[in-house]
Amino acid sequence: MITRDSFLQISKEKKQSITEVTEEAKAIIDEMAHNMSLTTLRFMAFLLRKILSTLYKKVLVNGAGIERVKDICCSVVKIVVLTE
Repeated sequence: MITRDSFLQISKEKKQSITEVTEEAKAIIDEMAHNMSLTTLRFMAFLLRKILSTLYKKVLVNGAGIERVKDICCSVVKIVVLTE
């Protein structure tokens, strides 16, 4: 939670009054908040569900491509690089 000390520090950094910093924070919070009705949210969820189910209705696998990768992996030296 932001305390008064945080507002003082930000006002010094930005060279603004505490009132201006507070108003800016309120504007950011208002922008982040929503005021949609439950009906709108349910419709958006329904629409998103339909779109995703249409996109992922079936998964096509290229069997010949998988076999090529398997053959290449067996005949070539592999170097495993961890990315995480």
